[in-house]
Formats: sequence, structure tokens, C-alpha cells
Amino acid sequence: MDTLRNTLAEYHAILMNLEDRESIEAVSEGSTEDK
Repeated sequence: MDTLRNTLAEYHAILMNLEDRESIEAVSEGSTEDK
């Protein structure tokens, strides 16, 4: 059971990391368009 929980926690962390990266890229793209 602990193994499954750890796997889900890692998967969730990776998903959050990917979403953060996408939102950061979207923000940087938006700021370059303003210039």
C-alpha cells in the first residue's frame, strides 16, 4: 500500500511540475508579446 501511495505522490508531483512549467511558459510568451 505504501508503494502505491508513493507512486501516486510522485505522479502528482510530476503533473504539478508540468503544469507549473506550462503556465510559466505562457506568462513569458505573453510578456514578450507586449514588447
